[in-house]
Amino acid sequence: MLPLKIFRRPIKRRIRLARPEDKAVVVEIANVAFAPKDRTIWIQGAFGRSDRTIYVLEEYGKIEGFVITRPEGADLRIDLIGTWKPLIGICRDLMEHVERTAPLDFSEVVAGTHGDNHGAQAFYEALGFK
Repeated sequence: MLPLKIFRRPIKRRIRLARPEDKAVVVEIANVAFAPKDRTIWIQGAFGRSDRTIYVLEEYGKIEGFVITRPEGADLRIDLIGTWKPLIGICRDLMEHVERTAPLDFSEVVAGTHGDNHGAQAFYEALGFK
């Protein structure tokens, strides 16, 4: 009998709940993604609130993006989403995760952006937001 051949591959992408030790990386990503706006206080505040859920996306063990959500009535609101690497699907994967794991008592996922942020508008429209 031939020996069993074992195959291994590192997990490429994983989405998990953020931990307190992730705060500095999430702040850094947000400040790069939203420069010149400083999002430090916003992110630090979100980490301290029980009504916020923060997910991070790891790629080969390194945090590459995040999304912060909060309840708003019957809706689940996207507070902030960002990545080091736009245009490679990180934010799309985070949004799909939010929708897939949203509690059943929410009727919609809601996201907003500034009227002059055409890239974000195109992103949300491509995901089927109206």
